[in-house]
Amino acid sequence: MLLVKNAEVYAPEYLGKKDLLICGGKIECIQDSIGELPVECEILDAEGKILTPGFLDQHVHITGGGGQPGAAEREVFIRGHRNYRCRSW
Repeated sequence: MLLVKNAEVYAPEYLGKKDLLICGGKIECIQDSIGELPVECEILDAEGKILTPGFLDQHVHITGGGGQPGAAEREVFIRGHRNYRCRSW
């Protein structure tokens, strides 16, 4: 578990300075202040830091930049697009 303290949170609107509890890679709790927990966890002080939802780089060249795509590249694009959509890279 990870407890993030004092982060300036945007989700996407500004929520203010918050604490977040993350368990198994998922946000379980967002509160103004999370006190002591019944189990030991890593604590990250995010004072002065901004915490936002994940960003996605939409400008990705699966088959390379520029050039004229042929049949072989179209097949790679379709497989690449499916992998990209399913986050299996």
